[in-house]
Amino acid sequence: MAFEFGTIDPGGDLPDEGVDVFGSLAGLSPEALISTAAYSASMNAANTSRTLIAASLLHEQREEEYLLRRSEIYSGEAGSIDEFLDRTAQAVSGADPYEQFGPNGFEQATAELGAALTITAAEARDLIRTGDAMRYRLPLTGTTLACGRIDLRRFMIALNRTDFVDDATMPMVDAALAEAILARDPMSTTRFTALVDQIVHRQAPEAVKRRNDQATRDRGVNIRPDRHQPGQSRITGHFPHTDAAALNAQLTAMATGVHTGDPRTMPQRRADALLALAHGKQTLDCQCPDCAPPPAEQNLDTPEPADAETPEPEPTPVAVPGVTDTAATEPDDNEPAPELTGDCTCTCTSCRAPRPTYHIVGNLTTLIGLDNDPGMLDGHGLIDAHTMRRLFADAAHTFITTGARTDPADADTRAAAAASTYVPSKKLQALVRAGEL
Repeated sequence: MAFEFGTIDPGGDLPDEGVDVFGSLAGLSPEALISTAAYSASMNAANTSRTLIAASLLHEQREEEYLLRRSEIYSGEAGSIDEFLDRTAQAVSGADPYEQFGPNGFEQATAELGAALTITAAEARDLIRTGDAMRYRLPLTGTTLACGRIDLRRFMIALNRTDFVDDATMPMVDAALAEAILARDPMSTTRFTALVDQIVHRQAPEAVKRRNDQATRDRGVNIRPDRHQPGQSRITGHFPHTDAAALNAQLTAMATGVHTGDPRTMPQRRADALLALAHGKQTLDCQCPDCAPPPAEQNLDTPEPADAETPEPEPTPVAVPGVTDTAATEPDDNEPAPELTGDCTCTCTSCRAPRPTYHIVGNLTTLIGLDNDPGMLDGHGLIDAHTMRRLFADAAHTFITTGARTDPADADTRAAAAASTYVPSKKLQALVRAGEL
């Protein structure tokens, strides 16, 4: 059968009815289709865990074979002083004594996995490292992946968020995380990330300090030409999350400080606000028709006079050293201080600059020092108690009574408490009222 381009059936004939793999799903109800998709996703998670374990075991077996092959040829012991000096000279010259043994176990496993799964070497290395971490650092959380309670994306979130936890504390973090996953319904990636961070803050506070120190050391900004869009440049940067929140709030405050008639979009105003900060400005110039005067009209038909004299620049006054005006520089102690009445009407840059605002949610018990529960930096995740207290020192406080001091341990009690405190949104209330008409 010849292959013909442009035909629906390149083989020339249609498959038999018994080979139709989509027919079994065509007659299912929407509820059954959702259940089928959820079951398939859980099976994919289980198969992913088996792939990771297989990659890790393959790495161990190839590494054992490599070490055995190397020990048969080279034991690492020198039989005489001359042999020891020869090997020392080879090491000083930069020669690798293991070149004759070929690739090590990790390299062999990487090549074999890449060829079998048709993936790149970097992806094969990530599979091996992730499998090793699932077996030795997060075995209980890896079990939830094998059971289909989480997927690979959430497991990678847990793995990356616990990277700074030491080996002694890791079993407690792994047990608490697996227990929290099994006790809750499936969560979004945002809520799952917050859950992992909360467990790390409570079980391994030293890891949080190490992560914050590493984030401070890794800060930096790069500006390079955009290879996809000529005439533009791309800015990438790494900041600690508290500093990033302050910068983000500053750009938003400057972007919203202009009039509503400004023709620029919000992203454009934020970009212009960043450029204004680079030029030493604290405010963003408004470009609405009322603030931006039209350009002066020029009569191109009127020639410029040839004998127009260029005005000479006025002399700039130069301060004479050694002469000071004490009356202007020294304040009078007997003069009363001016009283502040109403809003500031001056035109100085610091008074007209918009005030950035961002929100932090924390417990009152943490604020007064009774515990060290983490706080929530809006849009950026959890922050440790010390950083939260430092930011609260100059912040405006709003106290909200939750009605419960601790979370209920029982799931039914927790659900009942949530039902008694739930307030539907205005959109949902309007929809219910519309349905009752």
